[in-house]
Amino acid sequence: WSFGDGTTNTNSSPSHVYASNGTYNVQLIASDGTCFDTINQFVVLDTNIHFFPTIELDTCAKKINCAWNGVAPDSCFWEYNNIISTTLLHPSFAFNSNGLNIIHVISNPGSNCSDTNQLVFDLTHIFETQINYSNTFSPNSDGINDVLFLRDFHNCDAVEFTIYNRWGKEMFSSKNKNDFWDGKNATEGTYFLIVKGGTTTKNYTITLFR
Repeated sequence: WSFGDGTTNTNSSPSHVYASNGTYNVQLIASDGTCFDTINQFVVLDTNIHFFPTIELDTCAKKINCAWNGVAPDSCFWEYNNIISTTLLHPSFAFNSNGLNIIHVISNPGSNCSDTNQLVFDLTHIFETQINYSNTFSPNSDGINDVLFLRDFHNCDAVEFTIYNRWGKEMFSSKNKNDFWDGKNATEGTYFLIVKGGTTTKNYTITLFR
């Protein structure tokens, strides 16, 4: 073996440590004592490679899914809010704090190719206790507040909402957050809205005007 940095080795399966970054022409000459065969391969070594961690917020389940943008390291160490740590390449963390949250991650810890990143994100909106909707509507076909629909619920993609009258009769139910209640066949008065998203359930009062 010739490793391209002036060193050689005659073992069949050697290992070699390079002293610095660079591009090296590694050559192997194999022989059975009679015939010879030669092969060359260029190897690029760069200990300054950066790894880019990414996060995806599952706001409905209130957890953070961690991954890598591009190439993932061979090993890593994640730490969430200086409390929870793991060496999984693609971990998930349950939200444990409102406001600013911080994730530290070390790629290839303890090696010459280690890299450190810090991710900071604000979870204040995840813990809001209200949903964005109008609590009154008038289904009179005048084009203004004719239907009741949800605009958001803790940023959940999966939402179930049900509307009952004051006697507990179900008036409308849907698992599509983009659906709406048109109030047809309903009398003027007070109704009750129950919204479920993930493990969160909220109750609201709405008023229908004719």
